[in-house]
Amino acid sequence: MKSVIILTFSTVISGLIFAFSVIAGIAFGNFLAVKIMFPYAMIIAELQNIIEIPAIIIAIAQFPIYVFIQRREDNWKYYALGLHILAMLVCIYLKSERYP
Repeated sequence: MKSVIILTFSTVISGLIFAFSVIAGIAFGNFLAVKIMFPYAMIIAELQNIIEIPAIIIAIAQFPIYVFIQRREDNWKYYALGLHILAMLVCIYLKSERYP
């Protein structure tokens, strides 16, 4: 029961953070915060040149997946952190006109 509450809470918070980050990126023209927090979604958005449903689903599911990995006792959390940092660097170096 406790895991369901934690995953539900992290899903809601993840969706809100993504929505507010995108709104701030649109308002100020800088998507750096979104690229740092949600690199997988922004890689998809930059390759498609638009933020569509698959990118939104990945962004909302990202933090609950991280919470699930963090609660495990093995070394997967280090792999997830390394993969996130690698995706973040790729996302920052991908340049598009729509998401500077």
